[in-house]
Amino acid sequence: MTPYQTAHDLIKKYYPIVNGGERPETVIAKAKDCALIAVDQILYLFTDNHYDSRYGYYEAVKQEIEKL
Repeated sequence: MTPYQTAHDLIKKYYPIVNGGERPETVIAKAKDCALIAVDQILYLFTDNHYDSRYGYYEAVKQEIEKL
């Protein structure tokens, strides 16, 4: 999966959880916030090894989430 696909997948997974009947833009913003928290936690696990390929992958995922 590409970072772009992973970003979309994470947001899609959080969408129904945070959907409380608000406007779709608000729900998407909340889902993005949740996805960013999850990715930040993953990145924290790789803090000691920034050269790990997974660190770079999740940095790219974070950038894709922020672009959406």
